[in-house]
Amino acid sequence: MSPQPLPFLLTSQQGEAARTLLSYAASLELPGPDAQLVAVVVTIRAARGGVGNLTGTDLSALRLGDARGAVDALRGLGWQIDDAPFDGDPSTPVPITVPDLARETGHPLPFGKNVRSRVSGWTTKTLSAKPVKKLPPAARLAGLFLAAHSTPRLQGQIPPDLPAACRAVLPDLLRKGFLAELSGDRFRLDPAVRHLSGMRRPTPEEQAAEPPEGAAETVRASTPEFQCRVRSQDIVDTLASGHC
Repeated sequence: MSPQPLPFLLTSQQGEAARTLLSYAASLELPGPDAQLVAVVVTIRAARGGVGNLTGTDLSALRLGDARGAVDALRGLGWQIDDAPFDGDPSTPVPITVPDLARETGHPLPFGKNVRSRVSGWTTKTLSAKPVKKLPPAARLAGLFLAAHSTPRLQGQIPPDLPAACRAVLPDLLRKGFLAELSGDRFRLDPAVRHLSGMRRPTPEEQAAEPPEGAAETVRASTPEFQCRVRSQDIVDTLASGHC
């Protein structure tokens, strides 16, 4: 018996918030996926008040190629980060101020408390998903984008704001089992990471391409019963003919 699939982590509304978060991070003038990945993690933590905590352990878990360079790039945007994540106790939370998220009007991420919390949890779980957790930052960032842009039926279209470095490593997501299919600008999440879907509403074309929900299960369920009836009838015929 197949294990029960994990429940989706996000609702449709929370999935839209996750996509907004990633678009915001992608719009920042940052040099590469190391800094962009740190920006995603800090941004969702700072989304409501403009200040988010980061620990040295958090930085280590991101498996960055150049952690100090990533932090320096964020400082270049005016983010207030000291060296405590590198020099202090790695388990001690260090507050990071993101000026853009501290303003009261024109806030780029107007998330409620529950939405912020759920998207933050989704971000952590996606980055630590088994198929991607040991991959380089570009692939893990790509995993976030593709998961966020997939439908409940696991279909997806590569978003136009996916960073260029992430596009180059999409085959790695297919090879590692994060994706089940990858063709041009379309992809399908692997069922193993189904619960990470961003619950994007499917386009009319995607809806038309999908079989009715449950159709495949109906065929599979009916086949063994049919085979069983055939075998039973064979037995009856054999007994009647006396050739047993």
